[in-house]
Amino acid sequence: DVDTGDDRPADESLVFGLILGFPQDKDRTLEIVWTHQEVDVPAADDDGTLVELRLDTVGVGGTYEWGKSAVRPFVSATAGLTLLSPDDSDYDIDLLIAASLGGGVKVPFSAKAGLRFEGRGVAMLSLDGSAGVCGPRGCAVAFAGSGIGQFELLAGFWFSF
Repeated sequence: DVDTGDDRPADESLVFGLILGFPQDKDRTLEIVWTHQEVDVPAADDDGTLVELRLDTVGVGGTYEWGKSAVRPFVSATAGLTLLSPDDSDYDIDLLIAASLGGGVKVPFSAKAGLRFEGRGVAMLSLDGSAGVCGPRGCAVAFAGSGIGQFELLAGFWFSF
């Protein structure tokens, strides 16, 4: 809550998404990631009203795979933006800075298709203000804001052409 600083925990919900990958070599892939999530968040602690939030995230990043077996472990990272859209007109739409870091495995069925399992931590930050000052010995910059953190477990199909 921006006014009180209180946390507003939400129940778990499904995340849907799409990842477009562009192989750079046999171990590295550039990825463009889109995810969509709808979650109900308490509007206030005392009245039980819920506000539905839609989180649409677009990020750019990639994966690094290793190993010589068919099952290939990987690490992933992205940076991008999240559009936070409430269904209640009393709340504003907000654009958040987003980043993720994760890891998982790719399990091929063939050379062109398989399964992907991943765990990913996601951080979304809203910058509420900033200030800076410079002097003879350098500059200092400060930022104020709030954030949302979550952990996602992902499972999906992958295929290539």
